[in-house]
Amino acid sequence: MIISVLYLDTESHMYKGKAYSYKTDLDVKMLTRVLAPVGDEGETKRACVVALNIPITSIPKEIRPVLKTITEYDE
Repeated sequence: MIISVLYLDTESHMYKGKAYSYKTDLDVKMLTRVLAPVGDEGETKRACVVALNIPITSIPKEIRPVLKTITEYDE
């Protein structure tokens, strides 16, 4: 499934900004907190799910091959 997330802003402690899309096999619902991979060094950011079941056709073609996968919940 493809989902969109908002990253946690550490200053305001709110999830906000631009939504980013990821693949996941986790059992997520709206507002599920996850750890989203960013960059190339294995870094993650705390994030919150804001959209579910996004069609692959809505993802730009140049992004599809590099779409990262969320594999962890934010406990």
